[in-house]
Amino acid sequence: MSTENTSIFSKIRNASFSSKFIILGSILAVVMILGSASPALMSILDFGALEVLKLMALFMTVLFIGVLHVCRKALFDYVKMGDLYNEALKGNIAAAIVFGGICIAMVAIAIVVAVAVLTFGA
Repeated sequence: MSTENTSIFSKIRNASFSSKFIILGSILAVVMILGSASPALMSILDFGALEVLKLMALFMTVLFIGVLHVCRKALFDYVKMGDLYNEALKGNIAAAIVFGGICIAMVAIAIVVAVAVLTFGA
């Protein structure tokens, strides 16, 4: 039996930067969305509603990037973009085509998600 340390803190410590970025950004976005709806909170802030809206837009962007990252991982779980990029830099045309194709697919998903958010409200 393996005696690896699999505590939550070791998993967080060993997580990649993108995972930490997505998790922290998502938590901050949820806190801002839930907190911004409270008129009591808005009345005790020292700065105006415009700054709160700017912060919400920033956190929503982080959340959007996180959703795109999760979509890419779900659709192309067998592809490692870093490996493709490195192979494309070495001159491998097939790797460059696959890398470009995944980028185009992610732009299409980003457009679909943006249209859905604008259409169905947020």
